[in-house]
Formats: sequence, C-alpha cells, structure tokens
Amino acid sequence: MDGEEAADEKLGLSTGAVLQVVNGKAFIHLLILMTVFGSVFGNGFWYLVIFLQVLIKLIGWILWCGFGSRLKQTFRDEQSGVLINRIMGISLFFVAIWIVIPK
Repeated sequence: MDGEEAADEKLGLSTGAVLQVVNGKAFIHLLILMTVFGSVFGNGFWYLVIFLQVLIKLIGWILWCGFGSRLKQTFRDEQSGVLINRIMGISLFFVAIWIVIPK
C-alpha cells in the first residue's frame, strides 16, 4: 500500500463527519444567527433558522466535497501540482500587496 492509499484510508467520510461536528465556526455562526434573529422574530423562528442552516450547510458540504474530489483528479500529476502551486503563490502575493496598499 503506497502513501496515497494510506492517506485516503485515514481521511475518509467518517473523519470528515467528525471534523464537522467539532467545527466551532459553525456553532458560533448558528449561535449568532439565533441571538440576532431570534429576538426579532420570536421563539417560533428558531426551528426555521435551524432547518435553513442545516439545509444550506449540507448543500455547501456536498459541493465542497465534489469540488475537492474534482481538484484531486485534475491535479494528480506532478506538473499540474507545480502549476497550481505557482498560481496560488502569485495570487497570495497579489493579495498581500492589496492588503499593504493604503486605501
């Protein structure tokens, strides 16, 4: 078994599910949403907020997994890996320049 197969076994669906359960950003986002909009719309609104958040987050997770799988297939060889690293490095450089430029 080579390194890539071992990494695929370690980082599977169950690992991803556990990481989402302990994702603090999602809980803080839901808490802020509930405190801001819950006081405006009352207690009956909580169930709608929870339903919409679960629905939106599930759609996002599915799209993110599909996008990641597609990227993994696209950049499987070494030449495309070098290309993506250069593109990301250049974009990071331009973001740093954009942050430094006074507004």
